[in-house]
Amino acid sequence: MLPEETFDPRTGETNRVDHGWRRWVRGYKKKLAWNTFDVLYSLGALATAGFGLWASGTGMRATFKVGHITPFTCANPAG
Repeated sequence: MLPEETFDPRTGETNRVDHGWRRWVRGYKKKLAWNTFDVLYSLGALATAGFGLWASGTGMRATFKVGHITPFTCANPAG
C-alpha cells in the first residue's frame, strides 16, 4: 500500500493510486529476485507434472499395446 492510498475500515472503501497491470508490476518489483524465483520454480513444477503425465500415458499405451492385458479387466496385471 502506498502512502497516498487510504482504507476506511468502517465502510470497507479503498482509494488506490493505480489499478490493473501497473499495480501487479509494482507489487512484483517490490521483491524482484524472490518473485522471479517463485515464477521460475512454479513453471518448473508445472513442466515436471506435464512430463510425468505424458510419460505415464506413453508407458501405459506401450504396455497395453504389447501385453495380453487390457485396461478394463479384473485379471492380475503381474501375470
